[in-house]
Amino acid sequence: MTACARLALLACGSSGLTVAHLPALRAYVRRFAGIRGARLIHGAGDRRRDDPVAAMGADRLWEVACSVEWPDFQVDEVDRFPAHWKTQGPIAGPLRNEVMREAARGYARCGWTVRWVAAHTDTGLGKGTAGMVRMCRAEGWKGRVLILSHDGQVVSEEAVS
Repeated sequence: MTACARLALLACGSSGLTVAHLPALRAYVRRFAGIRGARLIHGAGDRRRDDPVAAMGADRLWEVACSVEWPDFQVDEVDRFPAHWKTQGPIAGPLRNEVMREAARGYARCGWTVRWVAAHTDTGLGKGTAGMVRMCRAEGWKGRVLILSHDGQVVSEEAVS
């Protein structure tokens, strides 16, 4: 990708990620730092009740990573799509993922390059993250799966297209 390309990065992952994972996420988004006006798309998820107390969640951490690494990052230009668990129940996550995919499709229709990244501590990715990865792969968008240790180290990075 050239520095003049337009990039939309759909980022997802585990709600259990902590500040210890931030350096790995920063390292990943740093590769797009030269692309002016890159946009971040995420699910605006928070930690769940069964997550560690220190958990911030991947979505919030992706946003922090981009704000530090992308020189012209604008927090008000982030596309956040929270799931509406209280009103939609168990289908809220899949519905939210579909809305995120539609947002990314919109960028693609406007000539933007769409990339995606998923960060998790579980090789199975969890149901929601795995569903989002399947959707992105079905679209043919290039992306990466980052498997992280609980202390924040990158265990594996798999390029997926």
